[in-house]
Amino acid sequence: MSKGRRVLLCDQTGIQIVETREGRKEAAAAMPLREAAFAGENGKSVVGILPNNRTANQAEDVLLKLDAASLMITGAVTNRFLLSAMVVSPDGSTVVTGGREQMLEIFDVSTLERRLKFRAHDQEVSALTHHPGRPILVSGGENGRVKFWDAHDGVLLKELWAIGGRILSMAFSPSGNLLVVTGADKSMRLFDVSDL
Repeated sequence: MSKGRRVLLCDQTGIQIVETREGRKEAAAAMPLREAAFAGENGKSVVGILPNNRTANQAEDVLLKLDAASLMITGAVTNRFLLSAMVVSPDGSTVVTGGREQMLEIFDVSTLERRLKFRAHDQEVSALTHHPGRPILVSGGENGRVKFWDAHDGVLLKELWAIGGRILSMAFSPSGNLLVVTGADKSMRLFDVSDL
């Protein structure tokens, strides 16, 4: 994920922020985040999912908030279930998580207080994205279903069958009129969503 002239890289060994003009590493930490993104005002924070307490029958993941300059932890929220997806709103003010619990949770980035929690799917939430210009959140499920939600109150706006199985990723075009969806079955579909 990039923010201006910085790129955020994360994998199972750690996280680092690199300044792209000179390729200089600004910050690094041995923190195995599964997913991470810049958040907050001007990308001053980083939010990410830290896998925690994994066993065959249970998972407990943690949503972390880090200072983008030092990568020091400034907040954490523990989830009793595996978190499969995370997305930050375009203005950086909220972060949304979803996963095995089949729920979406919307958190205020500055405080990590939960603003909203609601049941989104009948199976695991496997992918999330945010409309680039409107308060619309999109969730994809294990069963190939895509749902469009009002990001303020969690009201379902639209749903569609996208693919025949698990949705891996989704992204809007810059205009927000098109949505691309990729699946575990190696399919990719493009949808006209200009009617939202």
